[in-house]
Amino acid sequence: VLLLLTLNRKPFDSYNSEYNHYIGGFVMNFIAIDFETANEKRASACSLGMTIVKNGQVVDELYYLIKPKELRFSPMNTWIHGLRANDVKNAKEFDALWPELEPYFRNNFVIAHNASFDISVLRATLDAYSLPYPSFDYGCTMLLAKNFFPMLENAKLNTVNHYLGLEFNHHHAGADAFACANILLKVKDELNSLTIHDVFDQVGIKPGKVYDKG
Repeated sequence: VLLLLTLNRKPFDSYNSEYNHYIGGFVMNFIAIDFETANEKRASACSLGMTIVKNGQVVDELYYLIKPKELRFSPMNTWIHGLRANDVKNAKEFDALWPELEPYFRNNFVIAHNASFDISVLRATLDAYSLPYPSFDYGCTMLLAKNFFPMLENAKLNTVNHYLGLEFNHHHAGADAFACANILLKVKDELNSLTIHDVFDQVGIKPGKVYDKG
């Protein structure tokens, strides 16, 4: 069962301000995200999970159903995540959710497992609604796991978290986001790192960047 925390939530801009004034790297503030898509198109996001980490601690877990602009679900995608058109037909479209979501991304550090997929979903969906990109750095916990846990047979989200002792509802976007955050936090503890960039530097991975028109 995924626990959705409702702690005394403050505007995420207050977290971002700490990022803006930190010299030499990000403190351990980040968001972990996971998108599920309705079909083969990157702009078909149908759910989003976000785990919010502040000072190395999970402070919030968020989960959103999203009505894709094209309400078409492929059988393969439904087989993976279990969502159908009927589940999201009354949900908000991404452009209606974005004013709430954007402050979590802006000037923050974003992680995802197989980040190339999730970041491409975000870009494609923003493009579909002609919305500008926020500026943020991002890292991939799949690459992190490949480098840090070379003894594992693969770096899949469930494989890595099983090794770390976490069982979760794989392919539920909220659960996957939490599992993604768990990997970074466990590696951070093993390395005794104080900043996110230090974690990725020690494991030999260069974070990516997203910015408007980039």
